[in-house]
Amino acid sequence: ARRIPYRIVDRSRLERHPLIHTFRNLLTLPDWRFTASEVLELLTLPALARCFEIDDAERKLLTHWIDGSGIRWGLDGEFRNELGVGDYSDYSWQFGLQRLLVGYACGSDVEEWQGVMPYLDIEGQPTQALGKLIRLLGKLRALQRTLQMKKTVLEWLQVVRNVQSRSLGLEAGVDYRF
Repeated sequence: ARRIPYRIVDRSRLERHPLIHTFRNLLTLPDWRFTASEVLELLTLPALARCFEIDDAERKLLTHWIDGSGIRWGLDGEFRNELGVGDYSDYSWQFGLQRLLVGYACGSDVEEWQGVMPYLDIEGQPTQALGKLIRLLGKLRALQRTLQMKKTVLEWLQVVRNVQSRSLGLEAGVDYRF
């Protein structure tokens, strides 16, 4: 059979590499609004999913919970206030995670707990994925704050090394050629 040679030229090999793509995404954190779609996209990146031990089944479950609990954008009221849109947490990560946690802890036994409506579709589900998501969000927020600070060249180098090892799970001294 004959074959027509082709090559896609709109992206370089480096841009297509999943580790480079993940690293570039993480470096844009200072510009994030932390939308549900931004965080869910990160969960599709193999290096990050592997680092936080989130498999495909957990990613699908988290996607369902994030959508169902009402998470849209913003970490919390303080985060939104920093963006200049007011100090409110409706439909933020804090809002949705509180609903998920109350739903897990109380189930359908309560209609509301301390002003939080429980998300009921979490009952009986494997909730380790929720803990992984909470850990991921904490790390992303810490990295975002780190990336927003002024640093010397040596301090930036250390930040890059930390992202390399802690967020991508890459070992120092290993040759990752692509």
